Amino acid sequence: MQLTWQQSLAGAACIGLLGIGAWAPNRGRELLGQERAPRAAARQSADEIKANDCHINIIDKVTIPAARGGVLSVVNCDVGNLIKSGDLIAKVKDEVALAQFMTAQTTASNNVEILFAEKSAEVAQVEYAKALRSNAVLPNTVTDIELRRLKLNYEKAELQKLNAQKDHEVAGCKRDEADEILKTHTVTAPMAGLVTKLFKRTGDGVREGEAVLEVVNTDRMRVAGYVQFRDRSRLQIGDTVQVQIEVEGGDPLPEEDEIFLGRITFIDNAVQKVRPEVKIHAEVTNRNGILCDGLTCSMKILPGKTLNPTAASSQRTPSRRTAGNE
Repeated sequence: MQLTWQQSLAGAACIGLLGIGAWAPNRGRELLGQERAPRAAARQSADEIKANDCHINIIDKVTIPAARGGVLSVVNCDVGNLIKSGDLIAKVKDEVALAQFMTAQTTASNNVEILFAEKSAEVAQVEYAKALRSNAVLPNTVTDIELRRLKLNYEKAELQKLNAQKDHEVAGCKRDEADEILKTHTVTAPMAGLVTKLFKRTGDGVREGEAVLEVVNTDRMRVAGYVQFRDRSRLQIGDTVQVQIEVEGGDPLPEEDEIFLGRITFIDNAVQKVRPEVKIHAEVTNRNGILCDGLTCSMKILPGKTLNPTAASSQRTPSRRTAGNE
């Protein structure tokens, strides 16, 4: 009877151990799964690269000079005006250049010399042909020296016709030259934008190449920043970036919630001496003109991802004020 009790106790112990053995691997897999979840999330966030010391600059800023020296007869814009590409924004007095162009145009349109040379060549050809026919009917009707003279007159008339045509072409070139000189008296906008500086006004004197005004276009902006050297090999031109402005002091602004998409346009080969970082540039679409020259910002880079133009049209993050209240 004692032996049977010991056997029963041993059997119960074996069953308990088997149960623990079956439960432990399942529980271990459970715990392992719980530990892996945050690590997977960490790897996903590690795919993004954060740039440091980012600031925004204008890409399209042009100082427009005068191509011709003189007195400005017209300045059509002022600081704060929006202009379009090709707009006439200033003009140097051009009365003399205009007169020279009109003279050259009149000369170029005159083709009388060409018409006269053509008629002369026709007459010379007829005389020479008639002499040849006469000698064909009755030899020596026209002497050999006379035939040579008639042939020379015909060839001379042909050359005069060619010379008149060349003179007409030269007159056309001089007209085009006078037209180009006349155009240098006007100052046109090379791009659309906002006039931010005006250096000259109507009646002011200007030298050749001297600045008249400054135009800025903020449709696209450059974001400059730095990334760790160890991340440089993961970057390539064209990678998508996400930019948000950061305004120091005071309450958060609605503009700080906006996300601006762009792409990397420059990756420097030089490493900063103070710390192992590499300078990069990104070109960002300035939606609604929110981005301003000189602002600081944050920039995240998504290696291997290209910019989707549709997504770039409108991006906004949840408001930090709302998130804070929740």
